[in-house]
Amino acid sequence: MAQGHKGAGMDAGLAAVLGALAGSVATIGAALATGWAQREGARITARSEHRRQRLEPRTAIYREYLKHATDLRAAVHHFSNVEALQIDQIDDDTARRIYTSVENLRAAWPDVALAGPDSIFEAAAGIYGSSLSVALAVREARNYGRDGRMVNEGRELAIRTGVARHSKELWEGIDKFVMVAQEALDDDGSRV
Repeated sequence: MAQGHKGAGMDAGLAAVLGALAGSVATIGAALATGWAQREGARITARSEHRRQRLEPRTAIYREYLKHATDLRAAVHHFSNVEALQIDQIDDDTARRIYTSVENLRAAWPDVALAGPDSIFEAAAGIYGSSLSVALAVREARNYGRDGRMVNEGRELAIRTGVARHSKELWEGIDKFVMVAQEALDDDGSRV
């Protein structure tokens, strides 16, 4: 009987050691989980602050680029209709507004390209490319109106069509830029 009692004592001792070991493992596990959660919380907070600090300058950069693009759109707003467009409508003041707006876009281009993200770069590049095409088409129209040669209806129609097409591409590019900029500014970092 003494031996049975002795076995029970070992079982109780073993149970106490195992219980203490399980308590220690649980405490260590809880400490590790708490540490991990604190590190993740700090990382999320730091990332959120970083995004906020990047958001404010991006907003200003996008706004500036969009201002120059809409100035250009205002200068060419009546050029998108080929049938209604007359080359002599492109007077010196209109041409100057167009060229100035294109130059302003060119000056703002590096900031918007560096501010990113890639989707903004692509949308802004589309606007910039369209603006150059508009300026070249307007220059061709201005030269055609001044060159003193006989009127060539086919060439005039091609020039008017080019001005209208590039003006319309500019409008579409600006609309795309606005949508992409809204997405970029709304990104809270939770998307992968």
